[in-house]
Amino acid sequence: MVSIRSLTAADYEAAARIFFAAVHEGTRNLYTPEQRRAWGGEAVNLDTWRSVFLEVEGCFAEDESGPLGFMTLDQAGYIDFAFVHPDAARKGIGAALFAEVEREARAQAIAELTTNASFAAQPFFARHGFEIVEKEEIARNGATLTRYAMRKTL
Repeated sequence: MVSIRSLTAADYEAAARIFFAAVHEGTRNLYTPEQRRAWGGEAVNLDTWRSVFLEVEGCFAEDESGPLGFMTLDQAGYIDFAFVHPDAARKGIGAALFAEVEREARAQAIAELTTNASFAAQPFFARHGFEIVEKEEIARNGATLTRYAMRKTL
């Protein structure tokens, strides 16, 4: 059974590994190896994730097998991270995480959710009511990546 709980600073290592696997394994059919390295790095950088997780809020999904995914939400309604481990993909984990993030946003009276969705994540956010505001080409570490500024009015 999947449980969704609030993120804690101690989740940084699991989140880093989920992110790395999602980028390097989960998007293999959508991005070149160069694009995946530019986005996800060459290796998991736990020091960076430890620092990031001192300041993030959001939710974390896990079951008896371990961590499955996470999603962040800041006080302005911005979703920065939204990742599910490839082994748990297409099982409703992302939808469950988003439902919790949206519930929390409404509880905080946030009027609009925003994100910069990757090419891979854009269809997920569109299914959950987000609209594209702008398509962008981002140069990162020698590769070009497409992302979409998206929003959803609550």
